[in-house]
Amino acid sequence: MSEREGPGSSGSQDNGEKGMRIPNQSGPSGPSYFASEPITFRVRGSTITGASPPKFVTLEDIMKAAHGMQNMALAHEIAVDQDFKLEPFEPPDNRAILEALEILKLDLANTLIAMIRPHVQKESVQYERTKFDEMLKVSEDGLQHTRQWLLRHIDKSDLSLPISDVNIIRNVTAQTLAKAYLELLEWDDSKTYPETLHIDKPRFTELGIQVYRLVCVASLLLVSPSCGEQTTHKQKLKEKIFIIMDTTSNDIELKQILPSVAEEVVLETDQLLETLGQAPLTNETKDVIRSQILSLRDNEHRVRQIVRQRVLEFLKMVLVCAGGARQVPVGLSAFTNELTSVSGTLLRYVMHNKAVFTSHYMDIITEELSKN
Repeated sequence: MSEREGPGSSGSQDNGEKGMRIPNQSGPSGPSYFASEPITFRVRGSTITGASPPKFVTLEDIMKAAHGMQNMALAHEIAVDQDFKLEPFEPPDNRAILEALEILKLDLANTLIAMIRPHVQKESVQYERTKFDEMLKVSEDGLQHTRQWLLRHIDKSDLSLPISDVNIIRNVTAQTLAKAYLELLEWDDSKTYPETLHIDKPRFTELGIQVYRLVCVASLLLVSPSCGEQTTHKQKLKEKIFIIMDTTSNDIELKQILPSVAEEVVLETDQLLETLGQAPLTNETKDVIRSQILSLRDNEHRVRQIVRQRVLEFLKMVLVCAGGARQVPVGLSAFTNELTSVSGTLLRYVMHNKAVFTSHYMDIITEELSKN
């Protein structure tokens, strides 16, 4: 929520052009003027509902909305994060009795959180919706970046505009949201995050890193020697590569660890061949393996692009048709557990977000589809 102009402007007359009105004061300047009349701020209507007469909100309204957003964030954390708990306070080595009291209070607080979580989950959708709508009332356009985010993903190529059919609008909304949520997993930081997802940005960022690692490890496994149908070897190699990539989150870091991955693949393959009683890798073959693995530093690499596309298509299918069995993409059967974990987490985040904000999303898409 962007700040509007505050009480620091000079003069005591009505300043309508600036959207702020400060009451005339006969007494000395200072914070005491709040006692007679609150500062009011001009807020224009949202572009979703069309033009509306200017309205005024008080500073008290703005502070209440801000406080409500903080409470909303806490309720959201408890509802969405199954592992949410308060962290212990680290007292000085000398506050021992106080330390024991802090531990007791923390245990009690976390027990209460666990007890009320089912109730919070049940009520948080309406609570978050109410608090967000209160914020919109004191914001000039609290959905500006959400609108830009959605409009990037509306596909009008097969549509005959304008559209008023509710079923078509719902279908377009489902398809648009699925693609829009996937963008969050590969977010371009030069863009401003959607207002409706600001609370969940760290979650989608972390999930995006998991998807990135999944794509990279699957690509590395595909360009490594297959050694026939040795599933145990593939599973062991996959786990080793995941360990090496444990802190890797982008292509710069990937480039740095690929040589280590290459050596691990060569080592594991040689050990497997020895176990099978076969001849070890020649130096020439080892160089080929290293070259193939190092080539994956290019994000346009054909194998990386295919794996990425298959993973994202799988996740999109899960979002569009929530529930039911989904076939694991070709070539990714070794990553069934990882795909299941990522898609389940993504679906949980998305379903909660849609429950809170779908009405706003449909308003934006409906308005866009109503244009010629």
